[in-house]
Amino acid sequence: MLDERAEWHLTWCDQSCKTEVYYTDGDTIDNGQLYKVLNGFHYISRAFWLREDIASQRVWLSLIIDTKRQEFLLYDF
Repeated sequence: MLDERAEWHLTWCDQSCKTEVYYTDGDTIDNGQLYKVLNGFHYISRAFWLREDIASQRVWLSLIIDTKRQEFLLYDF
């Protein structure tokens, strides 16, 4: 799922329709884990990271909360 450059288009409609684009933009390592940096509409700070484990078919989001980096499970296929 997280290739060299993965990209997602999220379209939502209210009075009019808008599309937001999110994409992976580089790599980083933390505690021996490889992450992809998430970039795009709401995530331009480069502080949001994605990690996948292909064997377990899971994807996590890592972000900073109260000055501490925390990881949350996003997908468990």
